[in-house]
Amino acid sequence: SAKVSAAGRDIGSLPDIVNPDRRASCEFDLFQFGMTYNPEAFGLESGQIHRDCVARLQESVLQGALYAFAMPRGSGKTTWCRTAAFWAASYGHWRYPFLIGSTEQKALDSLDAIKIWMRFLPDYAADFPEISYPIQKLEGIAHRCNGQTCGGHPTSIQWSKNRIVLPTVKDAEGNFHKTSGTIIGVSGLTGEGIRGSLFTTSTGEQLRPDGVLLDDPQTDGSAASPSQNETRTKLVNGAVLGMAGPGKKISAVMPCTVIANEDMVDRILDRNKNPLWRGERTKMLNSFPTNMDAWEKYFEVYRNGMLAEPPTQEPANEYYIENRETLDAGASSSWESRKDGDDVSAIQHAMHLYCRDPDTFMAEYQNDPPSDSGQSTRVTVKMLESKPKPLDRYVVPEGCKCITSFIDVSEKVLWFTTVAYKADFTSYIIDYGVWPEQATKYTTLTTARKTLKSLTRTSGLEAVLTKGLDSLVDHIAGREYHSETNVPHKVNMVMIDSGWGASTETVYSFCRRSKYSHILMPTKGEGITAGRNMLVDPSVKRKPSESIAGQWRIAATAKGVRLLRYDTNYNKSFALSRLAEETGAGGSATIYKGSDSEHRMLIEQLTAEYSVRTEGRGRTVDEFRNRPGRDNHLFDCLVGCNVGASVIGCSVSRTLEVAKQVRASQSKAVKAKPISYF
Repeated sequence: SAKVSAAGRDIGSLPDIVNPDRRASCEFDLFQFGMTYNPEAFGLESGQIHRDCVARLQESVLQGALYAFAMPRGSGKTTWCRTAAFWAASYGHWRYPFLIGSTEQKALDSLDAIKIWMRFLPDYAADFPEISYPIQKLEGIAHRCNGQTCGGHPTSIQWSKNRIVLPTVKDAEGNFHKTSGTIIGVSGLTGEGIRGSLFTTSTGEQLRPDGVLLDDPQTDGSAASPSQNETRTKLVNGAVLGMAGPGKKISAVMPCTVIANEDMVDRILDRNKNPLWRGERTKMLNSFPTNMDAWEKYFEVYRNGMLAEPPTQEPANEYYIENRETLDAGASSSWESRKDGDDVSAIQHAMHLYCRDPDTFMAEYQNDPPSDSGQSTRVTVKMLESKPKPLDRYVVPEGCKCITSFIDVSEKVLWFTTVAYKADFTSYIIDYGVWPEQATKYTTLTTARKTLKSLTRTSGLEAVLTKGLDSLVDHIAGREYHSETNVPHKVNMVMIDSGWGASTETVYSFCRRSKYSHILMPTKGEGITAGRNMLVDPSVKRKPSESIAGQWRIAATAKGVRLLRYDTNYNKSFALSRLAEETGAGGSATIYKGSDSEHRMLIEQLTAEYSVRTEGRGRTVDEFRNRPGRDNHLFDCLVGCNVGASVIGCSVSRTLEVAKQVRASQSKAVKAKPISYF
C-alpha cells in the first residue's frame, strides 16, 4: 500500500527540452524571452519606450542596479515587471525575485499571472520541463505539493497564495537544476511580507531576496497624502532595499507613474533627493503640438460628438484627417501603436486624454506634473469621476440641515449650483446647470447657444438680467426637494453674485423686490492675498450690525440690502478639501448620480483652477488662478454654496449646537440681539 501511494505521488522522469536553441537564445535577452514564450501578453506592437524599460529591467537582473523608470499610465509596465520576474526565475538569474505592488491584491494578481504562465504556456512548458512539468502534475491542487516526488526524491515544491517555490529536481547527470528551490515572493508595499523574508530551501540553502521589482508602488490615495508619500518613500529606501540582509546589496527596478507633484514616485525620480536611484522619465508625447489653438477647435468638435446620443467620434475623425498636418505639427508620440479602435493616430489618442484632464495627462502620461499641483489639496477629473454617487438628482440626504444655492452672473448666461448639507458639512450637489437651459449637456460660456436675451424682447442689461434671475430663482426656490424617505425640503438660501460691476445694482434691486427676498442674499467674493488684510480679523471688534464667522462677513449696504462678503482663496481651498474626501466621510462633497459624460461640464469646471502658495505679513495663503481656456463658474457656485451653509450653521469640526453656542456668545460679547442673516 505504501509503495502504491508513493508511486502515485511520483511524477517520474522529466521530459527532455524540446527546443534547446530557442531556450538558449532567450537566456540573456528579456525582450526576446517575452516575445518568444508569451507574445499574447503584449497586445500592441511594442515601441521604443518598451525596449528602454526592458533594458532597465534586464540590466538590474543581470548586472545589479537601482532603477526608477517612469512610464505613461497603461504602457504595460506591470506585464513587463511580471515577465522580468518570470524570466529571472526561469534561468536562475535571481534565486529569490520579489514582486511588490501598491497593494497586497495587486501583488497577488502578479503572482497569479506567473502561475498561469508556468503552467499553461505551451512553448514554455516544452522548453522548461524542470519547472513546468512538476507544476502541471499538481493539476492545480496545492495540497499535492507536500507529497510530490521526482524519481523518489521530494520536489519540495510550494504553490501557495503568496509564494512560489520551484521544484527541486535533478538533471540526467544527477545534479540539481539551477532553479531548484528558487522562490518568487510578493507583497504589498505596506504589508508585512517585505519583512522576515529569509527562506531555507530543502537543500539547506539560506535565501533572501536578491532582486526586487516594485510595480507602480503607489495608489491615487497615497499620492495625494503627504504623510503616505513620506511613509512609502521610507519603506522603499529602508525595508525594501534591506531585504537582502546585512552587508548584501539588492537589485531593484521600479517601473512607475507619477500621479502628483511631490508624490512618492516624483521624489524617487529626483536624483538630488534620492541619489541611490537612477531616475528616468518617459512621456506619451515626446513633444507637444505647436498649434494648441487649432486643437481647441478640434476639442469642441470632439466633445460635441461624445455628448451626442449615441456618442460618435466620426465628426472629430473627419475634422482631424482634414486638418491633420496643422494639428500634428511639432508633435511626436513615444508609442505609435497606442490608440483606441476609433482613433486615427497615437497623437490624436494622446490629445483626447489631454482634453479630458490636462493635469492628469501631464502627471500620469507625461510624468511631468504641473508645478502648481503642489497645492495643499489637489482634485483631479479622475478623482471626481471615480467617487461613488449614491443619490439621484434633486434627492436630499437623510438628516439634511439645509439647502443652499448660488448663482454666478454674466451678461450671456447664468450658472447655478444647488447643494444639500448635513450639520457636519457633508454635502451633496443635487442640481447644477446653465440658465437658460441648453440643448447639450456640455456648454461653455463661449459656446452657449441660448442666451438671456432670448428670454425677453427688451435688450437692456437690467431687464435681461432681471428676467433671467426671476426665472432661475423660481426654478430653484419654487421647487420642492424630497429626501430618500420622501420628506419635503425647500431651499433655505439663494445667493447671487454681485461682484460684476455692471450687474451690482440690478442684483441688489432684484434681491429687494423678489417674492423670494426672504431667502435671497447678494454676495461678493474677494481674493484675499497674503499681502492684504484679512477679511475677518479676529483682533477687530465686530459692529453690532455685522454677522461674522470664519472667512465671511455680512453687513448692511447703503442700497438697503445686506451683502455677504467672503474670502475666495480660503473658501476655494476649503471646497477642494471637501471634494477630496471619500464619499460617506464626514464633511465630504458628493455629486448626484450620472455618467461621466453627463457630469463632464461640472467636473471640468470644478478642476478649472489651481493654487500658488504665497507668503506675506506672517501668513501663508494659497492664491487661486484659472487655467487658460477653462470655465470655472460652477466651481465658484459650489464655493458660494459652502459659504451659505456656513452662514446657516454647518461646520466640519463642530455640531450645529456648538455653532449656535459660539454665535450666541459672540452676540453677548457685543451686547446685541442675535442678528437675522436675511
